[in-house]
Amino acid sequence: MKKIYGYLLLLFCLSIISCAKAPLPQATSPDKKILLEAGVENGKAYYTVKKNNKTILGKSFLGFTLKNMESLDKDFEIADVKNSSFSETWTQPWGEELNTNNTYNQLELKLERESGFNSESLLLYSGI
Repeated sequence: MKKIYGYLLLLFCLSIISCAKAPLPQATSPDKKILLEAGVENGKAYYTVKKNNKTILGKSFLGFTLKNMESLDKDFEIADVKNSSFSETWTQPWGEELNTNNTYNQLELKLERESGFNSESLLLYSGI
């Protein structure tokens, strides 16, 4: 009888864990002050931006509304998420600063259509 209760408790715990929300894909600026989060809600891709934990750009939906064609603004799902970082210093031929630091983190989302003409889109967020 104790084994049955143990299995039921394990099954209950696993079901709670599996229902937990997955974290949103995100990227932060190199100084950790800016946070970009992206996701898909009801098939529509969106992003938000926070600075110092304060929302500066609320949920902004992405897509194209096309004339005489099916719009590319819905029926998406996230197929892949990649994070990367880049850093280089380059020298300007003129200007106030001789050397320029180009450092950023990038979030790359691959979105696939759930229906329609089954196209794939690649969205790049960079420069934060």
